[in-house]
Amino acid sequence: MTIKHHISILIFALVSLIGCKSTAPKKKILVQKNFGTHYPSDHLRGVDIHPENYATWSDILRRVLSVACQDSIPKVTFETDKEKKVVYFDNYCPEAYLCVLVKQKNILIMHNDSISKGGGKFYTIDSLAPFLKRDIENKGKDPLWSDHPNKLTIYLSYDDNSFENFESTLDTLTKTYEKLTERTDINILLDVKKELSPPPPPPSGMKN
Repeated sequence: MTIKHHISILIFALVSLIGCKSTAPKKKILVQKNFGTHYPSDHLRGVDIHPENYATWSDILRRVLSVACQDSIPKVTFETDKEKKVVYFDNYCPEAYLCVLVKQKNILIMHNDSISKGGGKFYTIDSLAPFLKRDIENKGKDPLWSDHPNKLTIYLSYDDNSFENFESTLDTLTKTYEKLTERTDINILLDVKKELSPPPPPPSGMKN
């Protein structure tokens, strides 16, 4: 084989290699954002619960309690188009804390992607921003709304077989909280559906 043939083969190989590299799909680089009161102080204790591995919401709650009772912090990791989000939850171990009291006015309920301050009255998730804004900005002025942003706890729950929007709801919730506060220390607790006494009048902007 002549030198020209060797050179031709080498050039062809290089062109093919460059072509393969240029057509290979580029891996998307996502910015990671961490949400919850346990970040950054306790993030090393975080344990991902992987909700996709469970058939029911009850199964997820059992896994959350199992993690909490091992002195760890339950969390969920998921990706959006632009970000990788890690959400740390504030669930506690009932064996370690016999009773944790949270005033009703410091609770915002989200069940099956709807919102309530109690009394069985629920509003669509489109009303999340005005509800959060009212609770965050109240600071004890109205006795029916949250005492302080740091005391506000979002109780998130689903019917047993209806949690397919769980990660989407977490994305909306964290995004709305960050937009209103410019902070990421949101207090979220996973729970069964919570029943509270009649609620205060809803803020303007809510949707049934």
